[in-house]
Amino acid sequence: MVFNGNKQYKYKQKMLSHGFEKSDSDFFNSTDYDKVRQMMIDSLYDDVTNDIKYNLCSKNDILENGKYILKKHFNNIDLKVNYNDMDELAKLILLKFGKKPSIYDSDKILELINNNSKKINIYDVDVVVQSGSFNSGKTKNYALPFSIKKLGNDFVKKIPYSISSIYLKGECSEFLTQVYVHEMTHALVNRNKGIVKNMLLNEMLPMFMEKVASYDLNNELLDKVILNRLLSTKRALDNIDNSKNNSYLKLHKKIYILSNICATGLFDLYYKSNDFVKNKIDISVGKVISGEMLLEDLLDEYNINFDNCVDIMCDQCKTYTKRIY
Repeated sequence: MVFNGNKQYKYKQKMLSHGFEKSDSDFFNSTDYDKVRQMMIDSLYDDVTNDIKYNLCSKNDILENGKYILKKHFNNIDLKVNYNDMDELAKLILLKFGKKPSIYDSDKILELINNNSKKINIYDVDVVVQSGSFNSGKTKNYALPFSIKKLGNDFVKKIPYSISSIYLKGECSEFLTQVYVHEMTHALVNRNKGIVKNMLLNEMLPMFMEKVASYDLNNELLDKVILNRLLSTKRALDNIDNSKNNSYLKLHKKIYILSNICATGLFDLYYKSNDFVKNKIDISVGKVISGEMLLEDLLDEYNINFDNCVDIMCDQCKTYTKRIY
């Protein structure tokens, strides 16, 4: 895949640092894509978002519920991630190597990063809640204080995934709990480079786990989360159709669309299954976040394919837009 200017470098760096092997899919040239796109155009209206209301709660409720969800589903799994103080680490690196290190400094920089990181449980990572009208989240990951273009591809591949904090934006509500679970799942998946082969599926497990969290906490919340994702997917489809948008933005929208379609298929199976199958899916998801199974192998195991996932999403379009919140 080719992009203009600095976007090409950012794309290549992301492929290498996550261990992705591809970033495309036949789905976007298929009748399944046309089918779900047309269903969303016909059924979904953005102004429905304004009617979605969430129950307020405390920040502590968000943290405790998020921890409860992860421990419930992954009780016997190592949930530790690399943690460091990014500002202090940046100062150390600049002090020792300056702003323009050479390729010969690569191993020493990696050693310094590793020596100044520690393993902590993902639910013990600092959480910052910021006010805002739009509910969202992100993880603050380590970024080197200089350009790494001259340090080579091997260096990019070897940089350990690390995190310093999780940011949640919006009112403290039950909705932010599933956003928190989404971001923690992201960090757990990203710590194992190469566990997701296709970049377009990088949001899939976080989107699946946010639905699981909502299901565990409150069925009414689950309805709202599914509707919110349907509307967000429609907006992503609109962005792809807009010829004015650049190809790098469209790539990120494709990640969103394909990940949500597959997450929808896996969650539909989970939701309709008995406790034995639910537990089996928990174990398989746990193997992915532990680095023991590829995400793509999990999808094959449960027969999650575009054909059946699109049918499920189309049914959701018909169902959820009839509900008033």
